[in-house]
Amino acid sequence: MRDKFDELILAYIQQYPNQEIPMWLIYSYGTEQAIKIMQNRGGRKIGVKEKKDAREDGEEFIYI
Repeated sequence: MRDKFDELILAYIQQYPNQEIPMWLIYSYGTEQAIKIMQNRGGRKIGVKEKKDAREDGEEFIYI
């Protein structure tokens, strides 16, 4: 399963070579959900959603 995520990350890097790599998806969502997020991005960049409460752990994503 990790190989699939690596494949999706490599495609992301090729599409957006000068952008931050969203490896944090694995830590915030787990491998299975991170793969789904990457597969559903439809060519869009993935960014970190701004938090309203800094006490929350993890990061939320947004498609840009």
